[in-house]
Amino acid sequence: MPVETGAKFQMIRTWVTLGCLFTALVCSPPLQRAEAQPGKEAMGPGFVNVMNFGADNTGEAEATAAVQSAIAALPAKGGTIYFPAGTYLVGTISLPNDPKVVNILGVGDATILKMAKAAGPLIGKVASDGRITGAKISNFTILANPGSVKSNLGHIAVNVVGFGNSTFEDITYKSSDRPTASVGVLFNIAAYPFLTYRNTFRRIKATQNFGPSRVFFFNNAGKGVNANANISTIDESWIYANAGIDVIIDGGDTTILSVSQNLLESNPGATAVILGQSTIVEGNWFELNGTAIATSSARSLDGSGSTIRDNYFSGETKIFIDSINIRPLFYGNSGGVTPASFSGQGVVRLGEPISPLPDVSTLSGGDGRLSLVSAAVTAVADMNGEFTETLEYINTPASSSPKNFTVSVPKGYIVKGLNVGVVRQFDGDPKPVAISIPLNTFWTSYTTTDAHKIVVQVTFKLQRPVDRSNHCGDFLNKLSARVCGGLEAITHRD
Repeated sequence: MPVETGAKFQMIRTWVTLGCLFTALVCSPPLQRAEAQPGKEAMGPGFVNVMNFGADNTGEAEATAAVQSAIAALPAKGGTIYFPAGTYLVGTISLPNDPKVVNILGVGDATILKMAKAAGPLIGKVASDGRITGAKISNFTILANPGSVKSNLGHIAVNVVGFGNSTFEDITYKSSDRPTASVGVLFNIAAYPFLTYRNTFRRIKATQNFGPSRVFFFNNAGKGVNANANISTIDESWIYANAGIDVIIDGGDTTILSVSQNLLESNPGATAVILGQSTIVEGNWFELNGTAIATSSARSLDGSGSTIRDNYFSGETKIFIDSINIRPLFYGNSGGVTPASFSGQGVVRLGEPISPLPDVSTLSGGDGRLSLVSAAVTAVADMNGEFTETLEYINTPASSSPKNFTVSVPKGYIVKGLNVGVVRQFDGDPKPVAISIPLNTFWTSYTTTDAHKIVVQVTFKLQRPVDRSNHCGDFLNKLSARVCGGLEAITHRD
């Protein structure tokens, strides 16, 4: 065969091959995807269908025993129990301790887990010592029991006690078919009696319900800060148009809580977020709630070290209510942010005009007449909570003796630095002669009684309380418990 003819044949064969592939892809029946809702067929040792164990998906007969049987059938290392579409009347799904980690999976809104007990919980850990690490609870709707009472915080849907590094996602909450029946708490998150930490709550949805009183409730069961559930994330959730919610995210008993990318809207009378220690509230939409963000003097932590940034506020009666004077950092936010939106000590607002600043400084002292010319923030707060004010006064002394002056200090701050100058038409007295301890006082000498200008530049720093009952202090508390414990041992060594 000539070379040219061979080349043509090879090209024709290539096009025929491609044509066959195209025909197979386009004209043949499409490949079947794996069933999103497998029936009662076996799913393998690590994936079991609760209906294979007799669970009724009509909501008529209680399915608790069948669900526990499905859990028992999983291998020693655990796996997933699967709820096909339907309604399941369930008492409490008791999940075992490590190493048997059990996941729960439904098919979104088509899977409804209906609470058979008014007090719940619908889901929780077994009562024996141990913990659950790395579980995934997802893709179903919780329907409250008609006998649940919203005002009773002991009526709980999901008891997140003893969970670590676990994820709760794509879960929808519906109050009972009886209009005023709801659990008190959707997610109860505490580290008592079992350690709880580093859990994620993602795409949680509660819309057009009555209640619950608290959607996310970080509490310590009244056992103090050692029972706080710490290091958690709440993101991409939608809490909308619910009546009767008191607090959406109650973080007053937790440290290191990240609240991001949530839509918290139209929950009249509700406080959207109560800050714990080192709470980061970032990139959320707040609209038409009673209060967007607050602190609580009744809780174990005060909101110190918290940051509120890059959020949008629309139609909020109050953006921030502070009853403890901890002044979290507040920057990059937009929407209806006005001075009237803040009450109490307020916040440290970065990169935005601070007007009016709570407790604006004043100058007092001398023996004559002080007249204010101007008082302005000349350097906005930085990440350390520091800002600088410049005060200008006209002073007319009554005598030529040295005078003492004092700069007032905003509540919750200390003076970091003070500079004083006087302005006259000619050289000579008066002149500042000394800055005293405390740093907000100074002396000026006089030989005449001419009127003159006093200019004061003062830098304030946010005062953060230190727990001196612990030798490690606030800074060392951020280190590992092992290091901190070692330092304690050294400091107590005879």
